[in-house]
Amino acid sequence: MSSSQWINSTGGDWSAAANWNPGVLPGVLDTVQINAPGTYQVTLSTTAAVQSVQMLSTGASLLDTGTLDLAGALSLGAGLFTLASGGEIVGGTLSTSGDDSAFTRVTVNGTLFNSATTTSTYSLAAGTFALGAVSGFVS
Repeated sequence: MSSSQWINSTGGDWSAAANWNPGVLPGVLDTVQINAPGTYQVTLSTTAAVQSVQMLSTGASLLDTGTLDLAGALSLGAGLFTLASGGEIVGGTLSTSGDDSAFTRVTVNGTLFNSATTTSTYSLAAGTFALGAVSGFVS
């Protein structure tokens, strides 16, 4: 596994190689780190398959209008994550840490996919986890 770090402190498109260190788009074996200083938004509007994503910058936000295909975790240590309408997360897990045990930095308007052969667990320490129109959900 290798690491791909976001370096554009003014934000921009996930699909632009110049926004990443080492200058190439993250791939399936990469741990993505959104850790550049500043206040900015990273926009994912295509399909990106990566090992994991770590949100580490307080001023960063990740807007997913495309498909984020994860083998590992989407970890929110800082910053914001928005799964927009039409956006998808396929596979992986979603976790937050620090002051966000109630997922207040996560907005879900898109689709969380789960394969028919696995079981997903959604845990919430406090607050509300609201699901819109849901099919195939067993509590």
